[in-house]
Amino acid sequence: MSTGRTLQNLIDGEYVDSADGRTLTLVNPSTEEEFAEAPISNTEDVDRAVRAAERAFETWRDSTPAERQLALLRLADALEARADEFVQIESENTGKPLGLTASEELHPPSTRSGSSRVQRGCSRVAPPVSTWPATRRSSAASRSAWSPRSRRGTIR
Repeated sequence: MSTGRTLQNLIDGEYVDSADGRTLTLVNPSTEEEFAEAPISNTEDVDRAVRAAERAFETWRDSTPAERQLALLRLADALEARADEFVQIESENTGKPLGLTASEELHPPSTRSGSSRVQRGCSRVAPPVSTWPATRRSSAASRSAWSPRSRRGTIR
């Protein structure tokens, strides 16, 4: 049965069908309605994608941290601009209500703003301060992984 929407793989910047052309009909589990055809990818598709990623890495690995940050921020902006569309698609795919899907898939606005995406000099993103005692482990190495960094080193 034709569903009217056909999904494709994104490989090397282009949307392509699976190498052998096979597809799978996607069904909304809450309505049992078919809503799309998706490619059934095989090893040839995966190999093409890996080769494309290897070629892309040749440029990416030589980019500066600022260039990488800008690229990732642009990607985040593009995803945010289409957030409602992604929620709709995920809801259709899982059969969950839109509100529940949005609450599970979208971060609160305070964590999506551009300023929160800028590197703050932390070794990795720390949990909220109010949860630090509960998240700290007994070893010093675990605690230092969450410690903010300053110009003079780790603050303990």
